[in-house]
Amino acid sequence: MQGNLLSEIGELDELETLILSRNSLVSTIPTSLGRLSQLRLLLLNRNEFTGKIPTELGTLDRLYYLHLGDNHLDGTLPGAVFIPSLHFFDVGKNMLTGSMPNEMTQVSYDLVNIDIGNNIFTGTIPAGLGSLTDLTFFTGDNNDFSGPLSGNVFNARMGTFDIHKNRISGVLPNDLFNKGRSLTLLNLAANNFEGTIPSGFGGLTNLNATATATTESLTLNDSDGR
Repeated sequence: MQGNLLSEIGELDELETLILSRNSLVSTIPTSLGRLSQLRLLLLNRNEFTGKIPTELGTLDRLYYLHLGDNHLDGTLPGAVFIPSLHFFDVGKNMLTGSMPNEMTQVSYDLVNIDIGNNIFTGTIPAGLGSLTDLTFFTGDNNDFSGPLSGNVFNARMGTFDIHKNRISGVLPNDLFNKGRSLTLLNLAANNFEGTIPSGFGGLTNLNATATATTESLTLNDSDGR
């Protein structure tokens, strides 16, 4: 399918699922999608959409699954799209900028999957991720995040945590891994961490071979500067 996604799509007011993935749609995302009050699944990934993510998506109070990844979207991430019903959120592989809105961790409490990788996001990794008790997958790799990593980013159910290729700095706090016992993939490589690996790292017994390899690729200097 090629061409524009027309605004008339907003007239399909009984629509519950809209999947237009893997096409060649080239328009901006119509604001009229905000009129689809019954919509639960919206998948527009792997197209050629441009422009900003419309704040009108935040009116879809039944939306469960939002996948806008692998497009050419730009601008900042609107906090309005983080609604209480949201479980799956993917805007990876776009050209989005700015920092993470507070609504990500203060409104969408039931998030299970967050993919914001391969953008141009700045600021810090949200410390509130650990308060999302159902979150099992987080990837924010290949961005421009900086500053320290909070010890509160993990929860007891987190399985994947990938923030490689950013500018995150400082030491890894000793309590960072206390709640990360479910991790099977941990990738902190290609950042600016320093200091020693916390003793709690040894408690991550569920890390698989791939995760161990990516973790070992992270360069950490001990207190003697070796």
